[in-house]
Amino acid sequence: LGSMKKLFKEIVNHPLFSGSAIMVIGSNSVNVLNYIYHLLMGRLLGPSGYGELVSLISLIGLLGIVPGSISLAITKYVSSAKNAKEINNLVSWLKIKIFQMSLVLFAVIIILAPGVASFLHINHLTYLILIAVSYLFSLPSGLNRSILQGLLKFKGMVVSILIENVIKLLISVLLIFLGFYLFGPMLALIISAIIGWYITYYYLRAHFIRNPQKPPGLKGMILFAIPVMIQSISVTSLYTSDLILVKHFFSSHDAGIY
Repeated sequence: LGSMKKLFKEIVNHPLFSGSAIMVIGSNSVNVLNYIYHLLMGRLLGPSGYGELVSLISLIGLLGIVPGSISLAITKYVSSAKNAKEINNLVSWLKIKIFQMSLVLFAVIIILAPGVASFLHINHLTYLILIAVSYLFSLPSGLNRSILQGLLKFKGMVVSILIENVIKLLISVLLIFLGFYLFGPMLALIISAIIGWYITYYYLRAHFIRNPQKPPGLKGMILFAIPVMIQSISVTSLYTSDLILVKHFFSSHDAGIY
């Protein structure tokens, strides 16, 4: 009996088991929050407003394909780092490059915003500008979570996702009740992204160093990310392209019903 208890304790305390348990519980909790979010947004915004919101969320999903592909490569290479010095150099170098990437994506969205707004029949260009601003924080926080996953810091990763989604839900509902309509959920995206970024930054703060060097194996990381990106585009387009197209060809009300 004593040996069984010891074996059970070893299994529970093993990083593979505990990390997997945290990830399963966390991901399912996020799914529940997202279900509640869409249920409430549909009820509070009505078909027309909800149709616009879903088309914007789908657009965010498509824009996040490239960073999402890179995130898997980041997790792989952080987890394969040999020692603390190599980890700290890689994390600090990625911090700089992730910030630069977020600025590039911000500029791209701003440039494309008028054309996208015209295609989706969105009258308020402000919504797309808010998406661009949100990426200044959501992109770094998302890739920071990939680093946390590579470092086996699943608790920090899951906590940041849960808090970000709870804040997004609560602030969206509050701002809609205050009369901000669709502007409320879009503003909530920025606020929750800032909070999510800060939490991931807090968990990684001990790994940041000054003047990091370019890590070796960068070419391999890029080559690894390319097939992942192709797979991500294939999968994501299956559940986002129809939502974007229905917003283009139909009215906002009909798109919301769809």
